[in-house]
Amino acid sequence: MDSQDVKNDSQTNDYRYDVAFSFLAQDESLATQINDLLQDRFKTFLYSKKQGEIAGTDGEKTFNLVFGEQSRLVVVLYREGWGQAPWTRIEETAIRNRAFEHGYNFVKFIPVEDKSSMPRWLPRTQLWIGLKRWGVAGAASIIEARIEELGGEPHDESVQERSARLGRSIDFENRREQFLQSHDGAMAASKQFDELRLELERLLASITETATSFTMHLKVAPQLIVILGLQHGLSVTPVN
Repeated sequence: MDSQDVKNDSQTNDYRYDVAFSFLAQDESLATQINDLLQDRFKTFLYSKKQGEIAGTDGEKTFNLVFGEQSRLVVVLYREGWGQAPWTRIEETAIRNRAFEHGYNFVKFIPVEDKSSMPRWLPRTQLWIGLKRWGVAGAASIIEARIEELGGEPHDESVQERSARLGRSIDFENRREQFLQSHDGAMAASKQFDELRLELERLLASITETATSFTMHLKVAPQLIVILGLQHGLSVTPVN
């Protein structure tokens, strides 16, 4: 890959990509979902989709160019550990170097953990996208609006592109259902169920310490959590 061919032209504001995604391996599925809602209207960079272009190049140099110069907008799916893995460390350096020269308007962070705190070097004025509030489709819409604010122009989706996107959506849903029915899916659900139980226990213990006018109780059985209090009850079971 010739760096002169792929470097954006700062005079014409002509970027190779409208948006590039930075993420850890465990968030590839989420990045793929968001990318899929944008790739037929914008030029997107998702590492797993661009391996053919990157193969045979100097990876560090390529990623520095993509995240430091070539992308109009950079979206980071952030969780603890981002910036420490080999590739995200390169991407973080490129983002920070670019921000030093041009500010942080070109980057948006999406926390993917409920208790995730933003990097200390990110300005407090920098707004991030709340995935829990907006969901995948909402996040994609916010990204699209930001691309346009930065001068990007979407092209109208053709019938063929829309059909391909629908096909990808169906394929993804089929793979998700297969995962949920698999052994790995069952193990993941069990782990999430245990984490939910621990969090509910913590919250109810906190309520017990501060509330004096009422009480709440949590009862746990295999594959069942029941919360009782205030003349109401709530039960939680993992989906089979």
